Amino acid sequence: MKEPMFTKLADLIFHDYQATPKLPGERKLAERYACTRTTVRAALKHLQEQNLLCSNPRRGHSLVVDCEQNISPIAIKKQWNVVVLASSRKMSDQNFLDFLAGVIHAARQMAVNLVVREISAQTDLVGGSSLEQFHPGIQADGYILAAYTDQLAPQLANLLTPCVVLGDSNDFDKLERKRFVQVYQPAREKIQFVVTMLARLKHRKILLLYPTLEPMISPLPDFTDLGVKVNVLPIQVNEDSTIPNREVAEQVLAEIKDHTAMMICGGGATSLDIYRRIVEVGYKIPERLSIVIDSGRYDYFIRTFRIASIYSSAWDEGSCCMTELLAQLRSGSVNFMIRKSHYTYMDGTSIAEAISEAELKRFDSQLQISSKNNRSFGKKPVNQKQQQQKQQ
Repeated sequence: MKEPMFTKLADLIFHDYQATPKLPGERKLAERYACTRTTVRAALKHLQEQNLLCSNPRRGHSLVVDCEQNISPIAIKKQWNVVVLASSRKMSDQNFLDFLAGVIHAARQMAVNLVVREISAQTDLVGGSSLEQFHPGIQADGYILAAYTDQLAPQLANLLTPCVVLGDSNDFDKLERKRFVQVYQPAREKIQFVVTMLARLKHRKILLLYPTLEPMISPLPDFTDLGVKVNVLPIQVNEDSTIPNREVAEQVLAEIKDHTAMMICGGGATSLDIYRRIVEVGYKIPERLSIVIDSGRYDYFIRTFRIASIYSSAWDEGSCCMTELLAQLRSGSVNFMIRKSHYTYMDGTSIAEAISEAELKRFDSQLQISSKNNRSFGKKPVNQKQQQQKQQ
């Protein structure tokens, strides 16, 4: 039989406030646990019936705590069931599969029963139902979500089960007053690190490529004190990171003039295509252009070409998610708004000290003159056959 929501809330209140038995008012409790005051009242009544709560019209509510006797069922459970929910699109992404591998490894190390469920975009979600519709017959002690989505919002509204959400920084506003943990790599900090490093190498004009699929860093860190100008170029990449967007490389070539360094936020096939095209038209890396790529664990070509990279391990993110979730399950207290983040810089042969402005102009001038196969600087190759047909 399904446990009523107010009994779960009663257990959470007991563990969250047993160190300071005096409870806040019903309104504050409703705000903290993102539920209605009716549910709070039912939870407090349940605690009274269990002789764990005393109520005084003037003094409010106080817990009756006996450390030797009052132990929550949550705290003494030994076997945990954790459900991972991911969209169909996520299940086809190599970076997410690496994240999932980290979750699986951590679950095995911690003896957690792991259940993975794929949510199709066509899934007909019932607004009033819970997340249990995705795992019928399985009692979930905790959840790991690939990302927060508006599609899941109704099911998450009053969720009292520990839940870890892997998402982007823009989700924080949506998760306000909700009981979630977010584990992600902060793009802002990585950009700050790369620009500072390039500034030390005398780079003064840097092109920052940022995928339109990702939320833009707002505001961008101020680099005026470093004497650096960072120009942001939004680029359109495919949702499937294994398929490059061929037009992006040509777009980058048209914008790269006068820049001595470039950072690509996001790895995958599009980044490789950009790198390949830049080398193909005659750019010398790193003599003319220094390149740093914000990569993922699966971007093996970065090691092959020895490209400098800010290395974000999705595998480690997955492991962090499981570790944080299990810590909450063991303590019996749900945390929220926790951010775990880390990144590693991997040096390579794609960065060097910036060339002088005079050398930059001379190099670009020679590059335009020596452009091969009738390819003009920063434009798409001319198809000779199509051109002849037009002339005819």
